[in-house]
Amino acid sequence: MAGTDTQTVTTAQAAICSRGVTRDFKAGQQTITVLHGIDVDIRAGELTYLVGESGSGRRR
Repeated sequence: MAGTDTQTVTTAQAAICSRGVTRDFKAGQQTITVLHGIDVDIRAGELTYLVGESGSGRRR
């Protein structure tokens, strides 16, 4: 993606730091994993969006 800063952020630099995030949904008898082991670092002052369809679990 053009303009994306690919510099690595250390945990000490991150205002928000999450490691190993997972998200599962039940679909009848099945469990569907939609996120598996996601790591996120957000720096202070950085504008970040979390997008998804209505009911997709963004606010949990």
